[in-house]
Amino acid sequence: MPIFWLGLLMLALFYARLQWTPGPGRLDDIYQYSVEPRTGFALIDTWLSGDREAFKNAVGHLLLPVLLLAYYSLASITRLTRSACLSEMNKEYVLLARAKGAGEMTILFRHVLPNIRGTLLTVIALAWTAMLEGAVLTETVFSWPGIGRYLTTGAVCRRHHGDHGRYAADWRQLRPD
Repeated sequence: MPIFWLGLLMLALFYARLQWTPGPGRLDDIYQYSVEPRTGFALIDTWLSGDREAFKNAVGHLLLPVLLLAYYSLASITRLTRSACLSEMNKEYVLLARAKGAGEMTILFRHVLPNIRGTLLTVIALAWTAMLEGAVLTETVFSWPGIGRYLTTGAVCRRHHGDHGRYAADWRQLRPD
């Protein structure tokens, strides 16, 4: 299921139907202008302001987007971790540890997990990039201003702010002294 479709379903279920979470955006309207924007991050700004209700509201607004982004990443990480652990559990050193009387948790934490660390870090790095791709759609669905919205509006409006610095650097190199 595409990430934007799952996001719309989550909004329809948890916000519109069950009313468990706040709607799209960073804060409700009553907190939007009462909290002074010091850092630009709604969660940090509400915490610094000391307004507990505004902080709870900011956490509530983060709940659905975070769950949506974590859902896809967690599925691939869990699947690969399980398969790597199962293949590692059939190795001879694990059989030796069992023969010596080591418990299953000891075998898992002392022998198996350290040996799959490289594979796990690779999968987490790949999941991180997939999560950044999903951030574009998630921020669009949940009306959340972030890097995804910046990239989307830049592409739609043909604003290439990153290119300006490159062009300025190229101009300085080509300029005759």
